[in-house]
Amino acid sequence: MKRSVLLWFVVLSAPLLCFLTSFSQTHYEPVPGKTVGLWPDAWTVERMAYLRTRYGFSGVFVPVDQTAYNNAIAAGFLPSQVMVSTSGDNYIYAVDNLPAGIYYLDEPTEHNCLGEPTASRLYTPQELAARRDYIHLNRPGSLFVIGGYKRCSHNLIASTYADLMMFSSYKNWDEVGLPVCFINLGWGDQIENLWIPGSEDQRGSWSAMRQALGNRYMITWIHGGGDEYNDLFGHANNLGLNGIWQYNGAPIDSARLETFCFAAWQNGWMQKVNDPPLPVQLSSFTAIPLGSNDVRLAWVTVSELNNYGFEVQRRHAENSDFVSLTFVPGHGTTNVPHEYSFTDLNVPSPRLWYRLKQIDFDGTASYSDVISVDVLTEVDGDIVPTEFSLEQNFPNPFNPVTTFQFSISTSQFTVLKVYDLIGLEVATLVNEQKPTGTYSVRWDASGVASGVYLYKLRAGTFVQTKKLVLLR
Repeated sequence: MKRSVLLWFVVLSAPLLCFLTSFSQTHYEPVPGKTVGLWPDAWTVERMAYLRTRYGFSGVFVPVDQTAYNNAIAAGFLPSQVMVSTSGDNYIYAVDNLPAGIYYLDEPTEHNCLGEPTASRLYTPQELAARRDYIHLNRPGSLFVIGGYKRCSHNLIASTYADLMMFSSYKNWDEVGLPVCFINLGWGDQIENLWIPGSEDQRGSWSAMRQALGNRYMITWIHGGGDEYNDLFGHANNLGLNGIWQYNGAPIDSARLETFCFAAWQNGWMQKVNDPPLPVQLSSFTAIPLGSNDVRLAWVTVSELNNYGFEVQRRHAENSDFVSLTFVPGHGTTNVPHEYSFTDLNVPSPRLWYRLKQIDFDGTASYSDVISVDVLTEVDGDIVPTEFSLEQNFPNPFNPVTTFQFSISTSQFTVLKVYDLIGLEVATLVNEQKPTGTYSVRWDASGVASGVYLYKLRAGTFVQTKKLVLLR
């Protein structure tokens, strides 16, 4: 029985999450005196930290949940920057255990056009006052904030028993199961403001709330799809508001975040900061078998700054030292992708580890992540995978052709498809029964727009998804 070494090629995934095509990138930072807050799509530490440091959000909305709150603090938000959503009597637990700048109660006095209650529970003025007093007694400096979206006559009364009022405008009344009608912004007189279903222009509602509530209306929810953000931030300036909190109602994508934060920056609600020049950006580092004892290492840079070159290093045991195999010259300073490769001949062990030592012209060095080696055995002349796997496409980024490699350890009906980031199918590459083996599939994306895509392998119960980047 012969043994054949096949190294699973492993992408360094972290750089892809901040994939860049130039030497510098920008991030957003808060503006003193203004709060741009967010109802996030996930309360993990990593997600909230990314939203804070990359997009400059200075406030975060969390439920009455100790883990979500702790994650917000671990992500770098101060307790004063946290808004805790309360309901019923859980505000007592929240105030006692979750120090926050705002304790929020949503829609405490809502009615529909016919005056019928629309909330699961309506709160009396006495109940609202009790909440406010408990917060002020136990968390001096914290605020009791209530929200509403419909009849301002009710909001006007309720706001007397809270510190601030947040008016929630929805882009379509059907989303909350309400009939189409006039929003009562007159609170007794004949002035009413028509709400048009599907519209996201909340400016008229904001103006009326500011007129009615004065300084009790200083912060607001924003709910929209992107193209109206610039108008809404500008109108918030006109009204003298100091807090904008984005209500999403759906997972946040990068396009919406960029549009939202760009509008915030244009209207003075965020600062846009240029990051220092990027070092070498490594988008992938892979190992590919060439015959029974050779390994081809390949890597791709997105951009390079003062890059003298790469020292390829290898070790043959997990606790052994890395040794240098060769030096591959770099491209100095460049803002276009470059592909590199080196073939390691007659590898000495069935299990190996590789890394790159990147060296600047001034001698400064940094190291890539380590590629680990998985071995496939050969039985009766056929290579038999020991597990299911989907490898990173190569090259990546690519233009316009790339190759996918996957392994099937038992015969299964196999599907390999490419999707865009909102889940629409772009291409079907495999859709058939596959026997045990390792396969390579070539994809020509000549007719596909540049961008980040996902590719998913499904073989029986095995499912795995990875990212790829088409760069023209």
